[in-house]
Amino acid sequence: MFGYVRPDTGELKVSDLGYYRAAYCGLCRQMGRVCGGSSRLCLSYDMTFLMILRAWLTGEKLPAERAACPANPLLRRKAAAQTEAGSYAAAVSGILAAYSFEDDCRDERFPRRAAAGVARRVSLRWRRRGAARYPGLSEGIGERLAKLYAEEEACAGSGREGAADVCASLFGEVLSFICSYGIDDPAMRAVAAAVGKYVGRWDYFTDAADDLHRDARAGRFNPLLSAYGRPDLTDEEKLTVTCLLGAESGAAADALYLSDGSDGDPAAYRVLENILTAGMPAAAREVLAGRYRKPGHASIGEREADLPGAGRPDA
Repeated sequence: MFGYVRPDTGELKVSDLGYYRAAYCGLCRQMGRVCGGSSRLCLSYDMTFLMILRAWLTGEKLPAERAACPANPLLRRKAAAQTEAGSYAAAVSGILAAYSFEDDCRDERFPRRAAAGVARRVSLRWRRRGAARYPGLSEGIGERLAKLYAEEEACAGSGREGAADVCASLFGEVLSFICSYGIDDPAMRAVAAAVGKYVGRWDYFTDAADDLHRDARAGRFNPLLSAYGRPDLTDEEKLTVTCLLGAESGAAADALYLSDGSDGDPAAYRVLENILTAGMPAAAREVLAGRYRKPGHASIGEREADLPGAGRPDA
């Protein structure tokens, strides 16, 4: 369900792109420290967004330092130093990966189910290590995901009106909880909860649009498939979904604007604004056009190659 919350790098200033890439590489390093080296295979743009959001709302800086790249030790890249925001995003990455593999074990068919079973056993260690650092985080995520899965199961085949909105809201609650967990300032915690809610709803609908044909073939529940009854949407229906996604990302951006008084790094705010107002809408357009290449559980090097400047020692 993740892989869509990324910046429009063509619209970022060079310095802000460097900030984002350093955060991305820094998160990779912290995932190794917090959950173990193998957890880096689940490095994602979405958790980089979480790391930057937490840094901005808590006023934490992400100082960059040159370090060896785990994917290619011969390269030294600028990466964010060890921070609380990075540690938290790394723990969340490990916890969510474990829950994701558990979901795949339920939904996928052989041989993908067998592969998910192996990955699940490995990821349980990641979840234990992340949960040990942040008490109540894994349980809170699990409880909210359980509500979502139960609702999806109840809606499957029922054609229940409003099922898509209900399920999207439940996933929004998951990200709202994740984004706001442990933030002391009530105002910033409210901003984090609101941003997480709308990004979660956007992510759920975007993933549903991307998986329409796959879910139709596999007979799995898909909120858009339930709403429209078929995987091939008309241009008018795609426009409706585009407007829906635009409303969700716009609401998230509006919530972020309420954090203007934060003491965080202005570069963090600019990157977050770019993701919400340019990157996410661009990803949605590509998904609906059938052109989006979603990062999978492939390799760190493959995802690094997607970032502009990857492969250059000084990038």
